[in-house]
Amino acid sequence: MYLNNRIKQRGQYNMKYIYIVFIILYMLFPYNVTAQPVSNIREMVSENNGTIRDSYFAGANKGIVVHVQDLHCNYNAQVSIYNIINELIDKYHLNVVAIEGCVGELDTAPYSKRPNDSIKESVAQYFLKSGQLDGAGFAHMMRHSGFVFWGADDATLHQRNVDAYKKSIQGEADNAKYYSNIKGIIEAIKLKAYPKPLKEFDAKIAAYKDETLDFSSYIQYLNNLFQEKGLKAEEYQNFAAIVSVIEKESAIDFIEVDNQRSKYVDMLSQRLDKDKLSELLDKSLYFKTGKLSPLSFYNYLENIAAKENISEFAKDYSQLNLYISYIGLYSQIDNTILFQEIETIENVIKEALFTDDVQRRIDRMSYNLDVLKDMFKLKLTTNTLQYYKANRKELTPSYFINFISETAKKYNVRYELDPAFRGIAAKLPDMERFYNLAGERDGILVNNTLDVMRKNNAEIAVLVSGGFHTDGITRLLKEKDISYIVVTPKIEALDANNPYRSVLLGEKSEFEKFIEEAKQQTETYKNVFKKEKTK
Repeated sequence: MYLNNRIKQRGQYNMKYIYIVFIILYMLFPYNVTAQPVSNIREMVSENNGTIRDSYFAGANKGIVVHVQDLHCNYNAQVSIYNIINELIDKYHLNVVAIEGCVGELDTAPYSKRPNDSIKESVAQYFLKSGQLDGAGFAHMMRHSGFVFWGADDATLHQRNVDAYKKSIQGEADNAKYYSNIKGIIEAIKLKAYPKPLKEFDAKIAAYKDETLDFSSYIQYLNNLFQEKGLKAEEYQNFAAIVSVIEKESAIDFIEVDNQRSKYVDMLSQRLDKDKLSELLDKSLYFKTGKLSPLSFYNYLENIAAKENISEFAKDYSQLNLYISYIGLYSQIDNTILFQEIETIENVIKEALFTDDVQRRIDRMSYNLDVLKDMFKLKLTTNTLQYYKANRKELTPSYFINFISETAKKYNVRYELDPAFRGIAAKLPDMERFYNLAGERDGILVNNTLDVMRKNNAEIAVLVSGGFHTDGITRLLKEKDISYIVVTPKIEALDANNPYRSVLLGEKSEFEKFIEEAKQQTETYKNVFKKEKTK
């Protein structure tokens, strides 16, 4: 008893001492726990965690929705989403995360309240890889349910969308046969109908799409061809900018950039006064931990040179200067518009290479077939869906077959149609219905997210949904004058065996099959044991 009391008294004394020290330290060095203000919405998420694809700033106090484009069941994407949410919590005290596919408040407390974080994380990682847990749910568990986790979908509409998905993927083998068959015939016609320059250009486009030709090489090829034809790339601002970026990149020694940055920071530490040195150290720390973007950090270093009249900056740190110019130019590129410009440039070059209208029709039918391929795989974008709806007749099997019959005869191309074409026309309405239902959910996702923001007095919310919803979500937010950023998670590689389809179809995972088999074996052993006991 005595010993127990001594231990208790000693513990009380230590806690009082720690508390007094804590109060003194807090008074001397007050710690600011308030969220930092959003000075630039395009820097809310660091490049380490994701890429900001689009943004709209409606003004202060209008609220901000961070729309994260989900790549369902991709492990790297889910880890990136987990990191994005944690970054926004740490920097801005994010307290609302909404996701598609669920309805109402989502409770992870039975898991998040478990005391051992390392065991909890190991188990969660398994389910993350198997597609049974997403990045947002992972963050909620590891943050001990420290933010509002909300399902922003409509149960009935989402289920109808899932049912449409299941119906759309029926007969995938026939879809693939049909595409491959028609593709092969059209390519054979191209060989007979296209002049040599057009064949070469078409082959380059195919190599780029198949990723056998890298992006930089393709852009340089397009630019050279553009100039040969006397066309002006300057009319396409983002394309002209990416050409300049690629040219600058070839002249940069990235190892030397790091060396010169370190030397420059060391030199500044000897020349700056105490307050400016403190700011430099803070900026360097934020940059290294991903809380400050490379653009902001390097612009800061450049501005110091101007303010402090460091004349040797341009001469002694030439690679650092070149890199600052490089990332500054790259930051001005709108990636969405860039790829639209690339497609426009491809069409302009084709038009310069066509020698008759038949070649134009062949090119259009080739494009239509690629749209149909994305339709089969349920990978249409909002733009290509609109194209499909405006040109339904041209994407039917009968239209393709009539075109092939006419054109193949003209160029003496022999072909054979795969019987798979017979069932394609009946499938197209089901696939279109899938997209229409997905589009209907855009407004529900936006309205439910904004509603939960209002109820929780949240300035910032994350909305996680598939990229198909992006155009609808951003259009609605802009109409409501709500600020937003669109973030693509950082993905190192696409999963070869993505479990999304299995999860959506309700198929059991290997782990669930193992548990089920174990239960069956246990029951078998019990029955055997009972029989032995009764003998």
